[in-house]
Amino acid sequence: MLIIKYKNKEISNKINENKLINIYTKLSKDFDIEKSEVSLFFTDNSEIKEINQKYRGINKATDVISFPLKDNYDDILGEIIISYEKAKQQSKNTETELSHLFVHGMLHLLGYDHQSKKELSEMKNIEKKYIGEYEKK
Repeated sequence: MLIIKYKNKEISNKINENKLINIYTKLSKDFDIEKSEVSLFFTDNSEIKEINQKYRGINKATDVISFPLKDNYDDILGEIIISYEKAKQQSKNTETELSHLFVHGMLHLLGYDHQSKKELSEMKNIEKKYIGEYEKK
């Protein structure tokens, strides 16, 4: 199950929830996590900067942060936090960028990482499978 939350109504009015739910449904079937719960929270640069500082020691806004919980809870996979503001700033197509960030966050919850070029390449290939080609400007 995908639970979507928003910092405020202004952000919630701009999100295509159906697209994200469809991506989640496909991912959850393909990775056999249909019984798991994922929380997706949309916020702004100010709040994600605070979260990034508190949990990662990095004092700047980022686009997406994932908090995997699978090791501790069988039915809760984790939480993904996305800065709508950052997504809008870094792409001409905000909806596609949000989809990309969501898939990227999901892959981190599933244990994928991008510490090496090989891992990064693998993640990008999986991302393209779920959202297609996207242009990041």
